[in-house]
Amino acid sequence: MNQTKKITQGALMLAIVFALMYINLRMANVLDTFIILAIPVVIILYSSMNDLRDGMILCFSMGLMGIILGVAAVSPSYIAYFPVSMIVGIGYSWGVKKDFSKGKLLMTAILLFVLGEIIVTFLIMPLLGIPVKEMLKEMKVMFSGEAYAEMGESGAVMKQAMEQLIARFGDKFDAFILALYILVVGMTGVLEGAIIHILSVFLLRRFRIKELGSMSLYDIKDNPVIAYLCIGAIFAFFLAGRSENATLFAVLTILALIGAIILIYYGYVFVMLYGGIVLKRNLTLLLMLMMFFLAPVFAITLVITGFLYCSGPLRRYIETKRNSL
Repeated sequence: MNQTKKITQGALMLAIVFALMYINLRMANVLDTFIILAIPVVIILYSSMNDLRDGMILCFSMGLMGIILGVAAVSPSYIAYFPVSMIVGIGYSWGVKKDFSKGKLLMTAILLFVLGEIIVTFLIMPLLGIPVKEMLKEMKVMFSGEAYAEMGESGAVMKQAMEQLIARFGDKFDAFILALYILVVGMTGVLEGAIIHILSVFLLRRFRIKELGSMSLYDIKDNPVIAYLCIGAIFAFFLAGRSENATLFAVLTILALIGAIILIYYGYVFVMLYGGIVLKRNLTLLLMLMMFFLAPVFAITLVITGFLYCSGPLRRYIETKRNSL
């Protein structure tokens, strides 16, 4: 590529990030999260147009610009998350250069962000004066009856439900809170990785940098290993969940929740595929069906359906229905 064009593109990317950082400083850092998500996309676009070495130079320039602007001095989030954003951007760009499929690129973004969220939350944030213990205390308040004392009749119902939950876990409630917090941190990373992937695929296509191909729900195939691992994690929690070992209990809780979320995802994939086949000529009914199964009351149904789809039987059923059209 022409060197002048490369420098111009880099200057434009830096100008965009500079504008975001400056506006964020003027708005008391309310755009921290947006900038954390914008930086990897900028790196991905620039690295895809040039090469990884140029992307690393851009990373260094953005970090230096943040120091000059004083962002690092006033925003702990910038200090903690900029390295994560940089690694995600470079890692995803490397996958693009290696012609990874959309699925592999998505998993790359998710895994890097999940790992980054865990390191930032449990290692970097405590060094910056934001201990995990304070976060856990806030979560415990949400589960306590005091948080719902002034909410009237609905608050009384919530208070009773929370008290029953606390009684269910007993002296292992702290371990449950820790497990829940770790899961929330992990799911935040999953969401961030998915957002980065969606934005990158769209912008790479929109600016005609790289076409990563198409992907539909039907391309999400069954995987018996994942299915049995997830259902095994759920059963392990119920069978050994009363263990006196708080660490074991926390681990089982995390694994069970992750397993349930994965199976719910596969269950909803089946619902959308089946609805698309049966109701393909009635978009309104299809949307109503999809919204209907979003209700929490169907969580157990979706777990069972997801297991049957991921393990194979419902996947073969969908293939039969699709081939008969």
